[in-house]
Amino acid sequence: MECLNFNIIFDLDGTLVHSIPDMHNAINKTLTEYSLENISEEKLQTFVGEGMLSLSKKVVDYCGGNKNLYETVFNSYRQNYSEEPYKYSTLMPDVINALNYFYNQKIPMGICTNKRQFVTEKLIQLLSGNGINAKGAKALILGVSFKENCPDIRNSKAFEIYSQLSAAGMEVDAFDPYANALEVKEKHNIQLVNALRKYDAIILVVAHDFFKSLDYASLKRSNKTVIYDTKAFLDRSIVTARL
Repeated sequence: MECLNFNIIFDLDGTLVHSIPDMHNAINKTLTEYSLENISEEKLQTFVGEGMLSLSKKVVDYCGGNKNLYETVFNSYRQNYSEEPYKYSTLMPDVINALNYFYNQKIPMGICTNKRQFVTEKLIQLLSGNGINAKGAKALILGVSFKENCPDIRNSKAFEIYSQLSAAGMEVDAFDPYANALEVKEKHNIQLVNALRKYDAIILVVAHDFFKSLDYASLKRSNKTVIYDTKAFLDRSIVTARL
């Protein structure tokens, strides 16, 4: 009898990872920001499955908010979730045993997920619109700490963005005057730069006050350089787009 070769592709949320708790944390942070009543985890779970925008609309309706809040709640929820996507999530039961079994059987595995890579996808789109190929583009990440004007790098989303940009073929520099360079190197194998050069893309990830004093014109490789402000922090006149 001939044996068939096959691969296994897993869904992520709800199959490998129980991620509802982090979604619940992020949406309630957002609801609090807009003075709306918080929602239970059980009720939130009934709204999951059709994407973040659909979920945001359903939550606003359920909590008695105005339809005019749909977009702002969606943007805030997306931001809150991206900052703490793994704080409360746990593996589903027996996941480790199952993955170890398939690994030992030498069965190739992969993950199919619609987890959004907002910053990377938008940046690539902006570069393409300016006629710049992401592969080989020089990119600068401004800020790797967890929040503005502090050195704490725990739970920072900057390192995920760094990995995504590198995977897209970009040459990535990371600059943060507050973060400890030795700690970043030890924990994430990323060498923070001290001297800035010229870039095709500049991504502001953390709203450090220091970054308002940078001469962005001198950092642009050309007039097509993309400046992407994920914190709506810099003056609109100097940025290409905001998150």
